Amino acid sequence: MKQKRRASKTEPALATTGERVAFARKYRHWSQTDLANETGVVQQTIQAIEANKIKKSRHLYDIGHVTGFSYEWLIKGKGPPRADVSTTQSLSPLMLPLLPLEQCADAGQREAAKGIDAARVTVDPQMAGEISAGAFVIRVPENDHGMTPTIAAGDWLVIDPCAPLRPGDVVVCWVKSIGAAVIRRYRANSISSSATYPFELTADNNDYSPFVVENEKSGKLVGRMVGGYWRRSR
Repeated sequence: MKQKRRASKTEPALATTGERVAFARKYRHWSQTDLANETGVVQQTIQAIEANKIKKSRHLYDIGHVTGFSYEWLIKGKGPPRADVSTTQSLSPLMLPLLPLEQCADAGQREAAKGIDAARVTVDPQMAGEISAGAFVIRVPENDHGMTPTIAAGDWLVIDPCAPLRPGDVVVCWVKSIGAAVIRRYRANSISSSATYPFELTADNNDYSPFVVENEKSGKLVGRMVGGYWRRSR
Protein backbone atom coordinates (compact mmCIF):
# COMPACT_ATOMS: atom_id res chain seq x y z
CA MET A 1 0.00 0.00 0.00
CA LYS A 2 1.36 3.35 -1.03
CA GLN A 3 1.93 5.70 1.90
CA LYS A 4 1.25 9.41 1.70
CA ARG A 5 4.35 11.56 1.61
CA ARG A 6 4.82 13.57 4.77
CA ALA A 7 5.96 17.14 4.48
CA SER A 8 9.46 17.79 5.76
CA LYS A 9 9.85 20.03 8.77
CA THR A 10 12.11 22.21 6.66
CA GLU A 11 9.71 22.33 3.70
CA PRO A 12 8.37 25.86 3.13
CA ALA A 13 4.83 26.47 4.34
CA LEU A 14 3.83 27.95 0.95
CA ALA A 15 5.11 25.10 -1.22
CA THR A 16 2.63 25.27 -4.11
CA THR A 17 1.34 27.91 -6.49
CA GLY A 18 -2.15 27.49 -5.05
CA GLU A 19 -0.95 28.13 -1.51
CA ARG A 20 0.97 31.21 -2.59
CA VAL A 21 -2.03 32.59 -4.49
CA ALA A 22 -4.24 31.96 -1.45
CA PHE A 23 -1.74 33.78 0.77
CA ALA A 24 -1.50 36.74 -1.63
CA ARG A 25 -5.30 36.97 -1.62
CA LYS A 26 -5.54 36.81 2.18
CA TYR A 27 -2.71 39.34 2.47
CA ARG A 28 -5.04 41.81 0.71
CA HIS A 29 -7.88 40.61 2.92
CA TRP A 30 -9.92 39.50 -0.09
CA SER A 31 -12.30 36.60 -0.54
CA GLN A 32 -12.03 34.39 -3.63
CA THR A 33 -14.91 36.37 -5.11
CA ASP A 34 -13.11 39.66 -4.46
CA LEU A 35 -9.97 38.42 -6.23
CA ALA A 36 -12.06 37.08 -9.10
CA ASN A 37 -13.74 40.47 -9.52
CA GLU A 38 -10.38 42.26 -9.47
CA THR A 39 -8.91 39.97 -12.15
CA GLY A 40 -12.02 39.64 -14.31
CA VAL A 41 -12.58 35.90 -13.87
CA VAL A 42 -15.19 33.76 -12.11
CA GLN A 43 -14.75 32.65 -8.51
CA GLN A 44 -14.47 29.00 -9.61
CA THR A 45 -11.25 29.85 -11.49
CA ILE A 46 -9.63 31.26 -8.34
CA GLN A 47 -10.83 28.25 -6.40
CA ALA A 48 -9.27 25.90 -8.96
CA ILE A 49 -5.95 27.78 -8.95
CA GLU A 50 -5.74 27.69 -5.15
CA ALA A 51 -6.57 23.97 -5.19
CA ASN A 52 -3.68 23.46 -7.68
CA LYS A 53 -6.06 22.15 -10.34
CA ILE A 54 -4.76 24.91 -12.64
CA LYS A 55 -1.01 25.29 -12.12
CA LYS A 56 0.09 27.51 -15.01
CA SER A 57 -2.85 29.82 -15.51
CA ARG A 58 -2.43 32.95 -17.61
CA HIS A 59 -4.42 34.69 -14.90
CA LEU A 60 -1.43 34.50 -12.54
CA TYR A 61 -0.04 37.64 -14.21
CA ASP A 62 -3.25 39.49 -13.35
CA ILE A 63 -3.31 38.04 -9.83
CA GLY A 64 0.24 39.24 -9.28
CA HIS A 65 -0.64 42.70 -10.60
CA VAL A 66 -3.72 43.28 -8.43
CA THR A 67 -2.25 41.78 -5.25
CA GLY A 68 1.21 43.33 -5.64
CA PHE A 69 2.96 39.96 -5.54
CA SER A 70 5.66 38.87 -7.98
CA TYR A 71 4.56 36.53 -10.79
CA GLU A 72 7.87 34.66 -10.44
CA TRP A 73 7.13 34.06 -6.75
CA LEU A 74 3.54 33.02 -7.37
CA ILE A 75 4.41 30.51 -10.08
CA LYS A 76 7.78 29.19 -8.81
CA GLY A 77 8.22 30.45 -5.26
CA LYS A 78 11.43 32.21 -6.31
CA GLY A 79 12.61 35.72 -5.56
CA PRO A 80 11.04 38.24 -3.18
CA PRO A 81 7.23 37.89 -2.93
CA ARG A 82 6.75 41.67 -3.02
CA ALA A 83 8.98 44.67 -3.53
CA ASP A 84 8.56 45.54 0.15
CA VAL A 85 9.08 41.99 1.46
CA SER A 86 12.43 40.22 1.26
CA THR A 87 11.66 36.75 2.64
CA THR A 88 8.76 34.35 2.97
CA GLN A 89 9.36 34.22 6.70
CA SER A 90 8.43 37.88 7.06
CA LEU A 91 5.03 37.03 5.55
CA SER A 92 3.91 35.12 8.66
CA PRO A 93 0.23 36.07 9.04
CA LEU A 94 -0.74 38.62 11.69
CA MET A 95 -4.13 37.77 13.15
CA LEU A 96 -6.39 40.36 14.79
CA PRO A 97 -9.87 39.95 16.30
CA LEU A 98 -12.78 41.00 14.08
CA LEU A 99 -15.29 42.84 16.27
CA PRO A 100 -18.77 44.20 15.54
CA LEU A 101 -18.79 47.99 15.78
CA GLU A 102 -21.15 47.91 18.76
CA GLN A 103 -18.90 45.47 20.65
CA CYS A 104 -15.63 47.31 20.09
CA ALA A 105 -17.29 50.48 21.37
CA ASP A 106 -17.62 48.99 24.84
CA ALA A 107 -15.10 50.96 26.91
CA GLY A 108 -14.62 48.02 29.27
CA GLN A 109 -13.67 45.64 26.46
CA ARG A 110 -11.65 47.69 24.03
CA GLU A 111 -8.43 47.61 26.05
CA ALA A 112 -8.59 43.82 26.18
CA ALA A 113 -9.57 43.29 22.55
CA LYS A 114 -6.81 40.73 22.13
CA GLY A 115 -8.46 38.44 24.66
CA ILE A 116 -12.02 38.66 23.32
CA ASP A 117 -13.46 35.42 21.97
CA ALA A 118 -14.01 36.64 18.40
CA ALA A 119 -13.30 35.67 14.83
CA ARG A 120 -9.75 36.53 13.81
CA VAL A 121 -8.67 37.87 10.44
CA THR A 122 -5.33 38.20 8.66
CA VAL A 123 -3.85 41.66 8.20
CA ASP A 124 -0.59 43.02 6.81
CA PRO A 125 2.18 41.26 8.81
CA GLN A 126 4.37 44.34 8.54
CA MET A 127 1.99 46.11 10.93
CA ALA A 128 3.18 43.85 13.77
CA GLY A 129 5.74 46.33 15.07
CA GLU A 130 3.49 49.35 14.60
CA ILE A 131 0.30 48.48 16.49
CA SER A 132 -0.52 47.68 20.11
CA ALA A 133 -1.67 44.33 21.50
CA GLY A 134 -5.20 45.73 21.78
CA ALA A 135 -5.63 46.44 18.05
CA PHE A 136 -8.60 44.91 16.26
CA VAL A 137 -10.50 44.98 12.96
CA ILE A 138 -14.01 46.29 12.30
CA ARG A 139 -16.19 46.09 9.21
CA VAL A 140 -17.95 49.33 8.28
CA PRO A 141 -21.72 48.69 8.63
CA GLU A 142 -23.80 48.64 5.46
CA ASN A 143 -25.92 51.54 6.71
CA ASP A 144 -22.97 53.82 7.58
CA HIS A 145 -22.16 56.21 4.72
CA GLY A 146 -20.73 59.04 6.80
CA MET A 147 -17.18 58.62 5.49
CA THR A 148 -17.88 58.02 1.81
CA PRO A 149 -16.18 58.25 -0.60
CA THR A 150 -13.01 57.83 1.52
CA ILE A 151 -14.36 54.85 3.44
CA ALA A 152 -17.41 52.89 2.37
CA ALA A 153 -19.77 50.31 3.81
CA GLY A 154 -18.12 46.90 3.77
CA ASP A 155 -14.57 48.20 4.16
CA TRP A 156 -12.39 46.65 6.87
CA LEU A 157 -10.50 48.98 9.21
CA VAL A 158 -7.68 48.25 11.65
CA ILE A 159 -8.33 50.17 14.88
CA ASP A 160 -5.69 50.74 17.57
CA PRO A 161 -6.93 52.01 20.97
CA CYS A 162 -3.39 53.08 21.93
CA ALA A 163 -2.45 55.01 18.79
CA PRO A 164 -1.86 58.74 19.42
CA LEU A 165 -4.51 61.10 18.03
CA ARG A 166 -3.89 63.79 15.46
CA PRO A 167 -6.35 66.27 13.96
CA GLY A 168 -7.98 64.73 10.91
CA ASP A 169 -7.44 61.11 12.00
CA VAL A 170 -10.26 58.63 11.37
CA VAL A 171 -11.49 57.31 14.72
CA VAL A 172 -14.17 55.12 16.24
CA CYS A 173 -16.08 56.92 18.98
CA TRP A 174 -19.06 56.04 21.14
CA VAL A 175 -21.58 58.91 21.05
CA LYS A 176 -24.10 58.94 23.89
CA SER A 177 -26.65 61.16 22.11
CA ILE A 178 -27.30 58.45 19.51
CA GLY A 179 -26.39 55.48 21.71
CA ALA A 180 -24.00 54.05 19.14
CA ALA A 181 -20.44 54.07 17.85
CA VAL A 182 -19.55 56.03 14.73
CA ILE A 183 -16.58 56.22 12.38
CA ARG A 184 -15.61 59.85 11.84
CA ARG A 185 -12.68 62.28 11.68
CA TYR A 186 -11.31 63.66 14.92
CA ARG A 187 -11.15 67.46 15.26
CA ALA A 188 -9.77 68.87 18.52
CA ASN A 189 -11.69 71.85 19.90
CA SER A 190 -9.51 72.32 22.97
CA ILE A 191 -6.91 75.11 23.11
CA SER A 192 -4.59 72.80 25.06
CA SER A 193 -2.83 70.23 22.86
CA SER A 194 -2.71 67.78 25.80
CA ALA A 195 -6.46 67.81 26.50
CA THR A 196 -8.68 65.25 24.73
CA TYR A 197 -12.02 66.98 25.38
CA PRO A 198 -13.89 68.72 23.92
CA PHE A 199 -13.61 67.49 20.33
CA GLU A 200 -15.69 67.29 17.18
CA LEU A 201 -16.44 64.31 14.97
CA THR A 202 -16.85 65.26 11.32
CA ALA A 203 -17.97 63.23 8.31
CA ASP A 204 -16.45 63.21 4.84
CA ASN A 205 -19.98 62.95 3.49
CA ASN A 206 -21.51 66.45 3.67
CA ASP A 207 -24.97 64.98 4.19
CA TYR A 208 -23.96 64.03 7.75
CA SER A 209 -23.84 66.57 10.57
CA PRO A 210 -20.87 66.69 12.97
CA PHE A 211 -21.02 65.53 16.59
CA VAL A 212 -19.55 67.62 19.42
CA VAL A 213 -18.24 65.56 22.32
CA GLU A 214 -17.85 67.77 25.40
CA ASN A 215 -16.68 65.21 27.97
CA GLU A 216 -16.50 61.49 28.82
CA LYS A 217 -20.22 61.45 29.64
CA SER A 218 -21.17 62.50 26.11
CA GLY A 219 -18.75 60.26 24.26
CA LYS A 220 -15.68 58.01 24.49
CA LEU A 221 -12.96 57.47 21.93
CA VAL A 222 -12.41 53.80 21.11
CA GLY A 223 -9.36 54.06 18.89
CA ARG A 224 -7.73 55.44 15.75
CA MET A 225 -7.71 53.83 12.32
CA VAL A 226 -4.17 52.70 11.50
CA GLY A 227 -4.88 50.62 8.39
CA GLY A 228 -7.62 49.60 6.00
CA TYR A 229 -8.60 46.84 3.59
CA TRP A 230 -11.03 47.91 0.91
CA ARG A 231 -13.49 45.40 -0.48
CA ARG A 232 -13.92 47.06 -3.87
CA SER A 233 -11.88 48.64 -6.62
CA ARG A 234 -10.81 52.22 -6.05
